[in-house]
Amino acid sequence: VNGLNFGGGNGINKTTTAGVNYNDDYGKHFTVNLSYFYGGVTSDNTTRVARQNILPDSVFYYNAGSNTHSTSFSHRATGNIQYKDSSMRIVYMPSLSITNRRGTNSSNASSLGPKQDPVNQSTSLYTNDDDKKEFKNDLNIIKTFKNKHRSLYFRFYSDNSQTSGNDYNIYKNSFYDGSSPDDSANQYIDNQVTSNRYGAYLRYSEPITKKLSLQAEYQWESQYGLTNKRTFNFDQDNA
Repeated sequence: VNGLNFGGGNGINKTTTAGVNYNDDYGKHFTVNLSYFYGGVTSDNTTRVARQNILPDSVFYYNAGSNTHSTSFSHRATGNIQYKDSSMRIVYMPSLSITNRRGTNSSNASSLGPKQDPVNQSTSLYTNDDDKKEFKNDLNIIKTFKNKHRSLYFRFYSDNSQTSGNDYNIYKNSFYDGSSPDDSANQYIDNQVTSNRYGAYLRYSEPITKKLSLQAEYQWESQYGLTNKRTFNFDQDNA
């Protein structure tokens, strides 16, 4: 709803929503519509797997489990401000959204041999804390003249967003049969994403005859962004 997500997928989801809308007219020419919407989702999912693999000459066992907990909180404010008279119409539509997503995903798995002797084991823990801010503008101006076939239309729009994330990744893989060396990591991940988009559009229509008109258009758009993801070994002493 309005670009906000309210759950779905696996697990147990708890959703909270709230919204308010304001409409009013200011004189004969101005109309204002403002709205605010809040959405919150909490999701929990637990899985367990116990598998027995029966081969012609042996039996192997596999056990695994995972726990996932995530939250998402979104705030979105939009506006629609209009001015209209006999020859001009101006529509301005701003939008601001702020979203925070947090999550924890822990898992473990182990493989056992025919005599329940351990073959390998793995554990992992991944946590994320991400914030996103996005601001949009959309301005439309329509100008008409005494000649109803002559018109001028102008539009300017922009979309600016910034996402920052602080993630932690911890895992350990142990091999008891000597097939591979043990492997582990304790990492801090810094995610930074910036996106900017600007555009403008201009159209002019000029009648030449009662059945023929000339139309000229011009469109410009600029878009650039930056994605910066850095991974560090976690320093417990400076945490």
